[in-house]
Amino acid sequence: MHKAGSLVAAIFILCLGLAAGHSKDPDAVDVALVLAVDCSYSVTEDEFGLQLQGIADALRNPDVKRLIRSGADGGIGVVLLEWSGHDTQDVAIPWTRLGSDESIENYADHLLRLHRLESGYTSISGAIGAGLAQLSRVSFRAERRVIDISTDGINNDGVQPDIMRDLAARAGVTVNGLTITNDVAYLDLYFQHHVITGPRSFVVKADDYAAYHEAMKRKLLREIEEPVS
Repeated sequence: MHKAGSLVAAIFILCLGLAAGHSKDPDAVDVALVLAVDCSYSVTEDEFGLQLQGIADALRNPDVKRLIRSGADGGIGVVLLEWSGHDTQDVAIPWTRLGSDESIENYADHLLRLHRLESGYTSISGAIGAGLAQLSRVSFRAERRVIDISTDGINNDGVQPDIMRDLAARAGVTVNGLTITNDVAYLDLYFQHHVITGPRSFVVKADDYAAYHEAMKRKLLREIEEPVS
């Protein structure tokens, strides 16, 4: 996994040179965002559904919609990744540009029709590696590239997350976290020390899955907002 992860990151770093700077091209986005959703053994079917419902509700929030439209390029690029073990990551919804109300509503509807693809152990490092691989393939032009990891557990499979976090940092990618602390009370601190990285990186804490939708809304508002230089 270490070897494969390093290869993925190396390919991604090479791909970072594709384009820099804002463009008025319709395929340009203000941020390319990997939404990495935990589907490991610790997540029940109901809890997995609450994650998808939470993302859909957050995207439909008027403040989030307004922020998506208000950026320099008027939209964001999003890919939905389901992840569990070090070799178990699936793209549930491929890269999609969200800008208009129609595109956001259609994406939210799509989220609510998804089925859980697989399950396994919890490999946060694998999720970061898969996120880097997706960012290397995105066709949208984006100055900011972010991996957004949601989970209720610590890494228990694959290499330590610090290794992939450091590769993400060298590639100029921000890694943020949404920690659901119903099982691991210190999970937000674990993320601060071992997972998040990059400019303006942060962790949002949800005490349980019922609080996930509000936490995701706050998270998206911070991730989409243009940084003040």
